[in-house]
Amino acid sequence: MSVLEGRIHVADAVPLVAPGDTAGNADVARYGLAGTFRQCGFRVFFSPSRTIPIHVSVAWPYGEWGTEVAELFGRCFDGTCRLGEIRE
Repeated sequence: MSVLEGRIHVADAVPLVAPGDTAGNADVARYGLAGTFRQCGFRVFFSPSRTIPIHVSVAWPYGEWGTEVAELFGRCFDGTCRLGEIRE
């Protein structure tokens, strides 16, 4: 999964990930900590590119990224995931 480093406003994030686009009413920014993702089993690593120097990747190293992992990923943004919750 792709995320951006830092507390970026949605209006600044959208053009980075969708060049030529601007933020609309449906666009949102969520904020999470790398430590939370790691605590819940995700691998977090910097993966900058020429066009997105603040790009970070979040990977699930324990098998497929299915519905349970997607839900766990989402909970990392609000801090409700728990260590080792669904490691496969």
